[in-house]
Amino acid sequence: MAQRAIPIGRRISERRREIGLSQREVAALAGMSVAYLSLIEHDKRTIGGLRLQKLAAALKIQLDGLSSSSDTRVAQELEGVLSDSLFDRDAVEPDAAARLVGHDPALAKAFLTLYRTYIGARDQSVALSNRIGQDPVLMELSHQILNRITAVRSVSEILVDDDDIPKDREKRFYEVLAQESGGLVELVDELLRVLNSAKSAEHAGSAIEEVDDFIIDHGFYFPVLEEAARRIRRTLERGDRRMEHALADELSNRHGIDVAFETHSPDGATGAVFDAAEWRLNLFEGMAESSIRFHLARTVARLHCGEELNELVRDNRLTTDAARRRAKGALERYIAAAILFPYDAFLASAVELRYDIERLASRFGGSFEQIAHRLVTLKRPGAEGVPFAFMRVDAAGNISKRFSLPSLRLPRYRETCALWAPFEAFSAPDRIITQRAIMPTGGEFLMIARAVNRPAAGHGQPPARFSIMIACDFVYRDRIVYGDSFAANLPSLSTRVGVICRLCPRPDCQQRAHAPIVSSMDARAH
Repeated sequence: MAQRAIPIGRRISERRREIGLSQREVAALAGMSVAYLSLIEHDKRTIGGLRLQKLAAALKIQLDGLSSSSDTRVAQELEGVLSDSLFDRDAVEPDAAARLVGHDPALAKAFLTLYRTYIGARDQSVALSNRIGQDPVLMELSHQILNRITAVRSVSEILVDDDDIPKDREKRFYEVLAQESGGLVELVDELLRVLNSAKSAEHAGSAIEEVDDFIIDHGFYFPVLEEAARRIRRTLERGDRRMEHALADELSNRHGIDVAFETHSPDGATGAVFDAAEWRLNLFEGMAESSIRFHLARTVARLHCGEELNELVRDNRLTTDAARRRAKGALERYIAAAILFPYDAFLASAVELRYDIERLASRFGGSFEQIAHRLVTLKRPGAEGVPFAFMRVDAAGNISKRFSLPSLRLPRYRETCALWAPFEAFSAPDRIITQRAIMPTGGEFLMIARAVNRPAAGHGQPPARFSIMIACDFVYRDRIVYGDSFAANLPSLSTRVGVICRLCPRPDCQQRAHAPIVSSMDARAH
């Protein structure tokens, strides 16, 4: 299914009327005919490139006011939402998502917010149902509450029905009633505390969605944080010290923070833990050097860049304290990466080494995931790297981090196509998997994936396993070392994939898990 263009005719027409210009006046300023402008305003013609820039200038509006990457993102997500079996696909036109975003982007975003709330409520309901039926704590609490209620009811019925109760027995009944009522209140309080833990999970899910949107809408690039990282690095580069030593000295000498290595964490943590009460950063044995450097750099970023971080998270897209805390953590990690992998040097090396992640990791002392993630943020205007999408997924298909491209949508609510490179990477540990992926639209992408393990918390505990993928348009293959294996341009070296089963029209896919709805949609469109 081809990506639908966002209709912007209504926005153009409304803006023209808002500034009091006729079609003839705007057409003259934009260098086009009145007839052509009329077709554009009625969404009978599309417009882009230099013509769209001239039209935006004639309307005295920024280009993003007419068409922006966030519109495409919202339309793509909305299209995925409409594939939910909750909706009657026969009643939804194929271009409904694009038309809604074009005509009323605020309403489209409100619809997505409503759907996200529905998903959160549905998941919470399932979780609570499972917990009530299976959680021994909840089962025991429910049993005790029913016993208390039964006792209260029995005593109440005696007091109501029996008019000749002796005073001593009546007093005893009232004591039992007070005791059982008090116990019931305590049990209900405990039940609410347990149930609220599930509610917290719902809020955490909403926070994840908001932070994803916040980062995507910034284009994965934060100039103020890049500048802050340059400022910090200039301080750290004084003297001839290894980066981890410079970071540890900065924490100790300037901030009085003790950096300590522990043999194990009582709660099973395998990363760094900052103890605010003791003013100490605890690192744990078995951590890779790249992880140690990253945690040190993140702690330095937190202490140096509080003002910049607080200003960025004062954003209307972040509606809860949980979302703002999560966003601040993501931005701290952004600064840490910018400290360890400085923009200009890292971009120059990426170009020189043709985006060889393993060689970049060796040169800069980073992990595969850290290097892949930094490649996504090379978005400085005038000094951009190859535009990459990024995905981190586990073997069950749960996506824990996703950065899409306008032309490559990564699913948010549903499972990813099992034919994608990240899933093959699980069967080939410690080996980079490359794939020339051809979408149903005909779009071609170079996918690069590798499975990575995070250290186990201890003996008998399984390590966390993820697959990390970056992907770019196949037209960039000559600039990337991983594209060399596809130089022969043989059809046999390509893999026909989809994004989501329900939105994939390929009837012959051996990996299909759901019946496609796309073919019928597109048939109605033509």
